[in-house]
Amino acid sequence: MQRNPAIHIRLSDLIRILNFLKVDNADQLAYSLLKESAKYNIKGRVFVMSNKRVANKVKRIIDNDIQLVDLFNKALSMVLLENKILYAKPISQTSRQYIVLKEVTKSAIQFCDLYNIDYSIGFIEFCRLAIELLKKSYSIYKFKMVIPQISKRYENKRILENDENKEGTKEVYSIYKNKALIQFGIDYTCTDIDEYIHFYNIRKLCDSRNIPYNDWINTQFDKLSFTGTLPLPKMLYGEKAINRFNLKNTSNYVKETISEKIILKKDVFKKRKVSNDIQ
Repeated sequence: MQRNPAIHIRLSDLIRILNFLKVDNADQLAYSLLKESAKYNIKGRVFVMSNKRVANKVKRIIDNDIQLVDLFNKALSMVLLENKILYAKPISQTSRQYIVLKEVTKSAIQFCDLYNIDYSIGFIEFCRLAIELLKKSYSIYKFKMVIPQISKRYENKRILENDENKEGTKEVYSIYKNKALIQFGIDYTCTDIDEYIHFYNIRKLCDSRNIPYNDWINTQFDKLSFTGTLPLPKMLYGEKAINRFNLKNTSNYVKETISEKIILKKDVFKKRKVSNDIQ
């Protein structure tokens, strides 16, 4: 009797193979195959590929994938340990979490490729950024949720590290902190990269327009005082903030101009009066 071979394969590996074979709509096809094959109960499964060359290439892809997942798994374990997250254990290939780990690893690979970082270093950086975002409330599923924020956080970190005027940025932060305390009684403290970047942006804007930091921040607080709440740092730069500052300066200019005209008229009136008295 001729053997009737069967294929036993993970969904993620099937998608990878279909993509490698340049099959259109690989994801959709893989899910459809999975759904349809669930109706059949097969005994004595055997992994078969008729094309040996293709099979060897696919095997290399999968083996390489496993090696990178293992490398990422080790980097993740190290970062969890340094953050004293001891309840999380390395994820084994038999775990239900392993497919999620592979998805997270894929994102970590893309992160490293984007910023041209070696995987052994980039995986650690990727994990550290994720744990910072998670505030140590870790699970591999939560890790997956914060992936879209990691690249932005990394870029903010690099910007602050390369800030050409760190003292100026600190001064802007200090002025804001003092205003928050004096005007609202709030002891404001910023320890997060993604929030501190706003003070960098405020400083850059002031420097580009040669505006004293105090003048800029005082104006923003004054113009936003109608809200009755502490203005968020992200509200103190951008187009609306520029319009607020320009409006204040325009108002001051109008007031000064009116005052000058009144003074001028008074001087003219006095001169005329003195002239009439002499006559």
